[in-house]
Amino acid sequence: AIKDRIPHHLYLKGVNDNEDRYEDLSVFIDRLGVKDRVILDISNRSEEEMNYLYSHASLFVSPSLREGFGLTPIEASLHKVPVVVSNIETLLEVTDGMVDSFDPKSVESMAEVMLNALQHPPSPAELERIAAYYKEKYSGKCQTDAYMRLIESVANMKT
Repeated sequence: AIKDRIPHHLYLKGVNDNEDRYEDLSVFIDRLGVKDRVILDISNRSEEEMNYLYSHASLFVSPSLREGFGLTPIEASLHKVPVVVSNIETLLEVTDGMVDSFDPKSVESMAEVMLNALQHPPSPAELERIAAYYKEKYSGKCQTDAYMRLIESVANMKT
């Protein structure tokens, strides 16, 4: 929907858990005429390689229809990359409304939010603020404190 309006390459990172799905996606990319601008990567990447990819991205998009936790948008944000996510409950909860979201079942919604993020990215100061927020929220200390409060509230219920 926006391929003719942006110069960017699309890097799709996934896992090879279904050969048919990979082949279907490859055929689809070719049919759209964007094969020269799409990198489909199903390899295992080291943490260092992922850090490099995050830090060189113009935009991180999480188009998930379902997620267990949704750590990748947080990881991208910690690298000070603009992030947009689908508006599924898990991703909205994990990102705390700090990033823009779109309807993952609407090409128009996704295209509009992605294009806006590319044309009007958050300032470096805003990206730094978001990264700092997530760094604190998902820190070991903050998580431990939350667990301790939970355990304490359960223990108090029994007394």
